[in-house]
Amino acid sequence: MTDFWSLNFKALNLHAMAEAGEAVFVQAVATPYRARSYFDGSQVLESGGTVPFGIKDGWLNRLLRLTSLKGAASGTTVPLILSGEVPVPAYSRRIPTLPAYLREGIFTLWAQDAEFAKLLPQLVESESIVITGKGDIQLVSGLLASPVGPDVVTMDFPIWDIC
Repeated sequence: MTDFWSLNFKALNLHAMAEAGEAVFVQAVATPYRARSYFDGSQVLESGGTVPFGIKDGWLNRLLRLTSLKGAASGTTVPLILSGEVPVPAYSRRIPTLPAYLREGIFTLWAQDAEFAKLLPQLVESESIVITGKGDIQLVSGLLASPVGPDVVTMDFPIWDIC
């Protein structure tokens, strides 16, 4: 990337996106808020406010409201950053809980595999599909790449910030 910064050698697609101006990396970004707890600071970051609980919705949901973008959340709930006036579906690794446009995105993504594409409707109906771990990342990536999928997806990584 530069003489000082580099990416993992396996991140070739991410590097290409950065070179094409489709991805940007920002280091050491923070709000001026320096009081209280980690949780209050997280609330400020996700709401886009200046004090904890000063704004009740998330800044990303406000962006959705101003645009024609569609959002989704990967996890058991919609995080604050996507909460607000614009309805945003959350899914907890079971395809049947997804709204129609996300389900169509999955069907589009897996249409390339003829055998799996034939079985997918039956699996969805029987609630047999559970997507976990790396599969979540692959699913979200495919949905974002699909013309019928969401434009913005948040992903829940439990205990990510306390490891």
